[in-house]
Amino acid sequence: MIPSTSIIAALSADSVIAATATGGLYPYDIRAAGRLASPAAFDADGMVIPALSILDRGSLRSSLDGPAMTREVIHIYAFAPLSDAGYAAVDTLIGRVTDVLHGWQDPVTGAQAFHAGRVGKTIVKDMVFDRLTFSAGSILAVSRW
Repeated sequence: MIPSTSIIAALSADSVIAATATGGLYPYDIRAAGRLASPAAFDADGMVIPALSILDRGSLRSSLDGPAMTREVIHIYAFAPLSDAGYAAVDTLIGRVTDVLHGWQDPVTGAQAFHAGRVGKTIVKDMVFDRLTFSAGSILAVSRW
């Protein structure tokens, strides 16, 4: 399992992501949390500022991977205002997040993240967003047969 704080640290270290996601990086869905929980992600008029939300969707043990392996699902949302600049910000963030995280290994847990899918741009009210899915594998134990 990769803690969202590790993912946020890896993404924050990228200069392009840091310059583009001026609204911040969050370990929760800023849409659900709203302006009060994430004031830096919204401007004075309530419009979203380019930001990322990193959500751990849980892990599972697959019978195909064996009893000592888990797979974690991570969703990363890129948000921006509904505008040409917003579309460009979402494209930039999605591209850089993929570049940074695909094949990245968490230094704490040793789990490795792999790009598993993309939803595509979605428009909701006055914002545009896109979602990436990553799968992370962890070895729980090594057994000797």
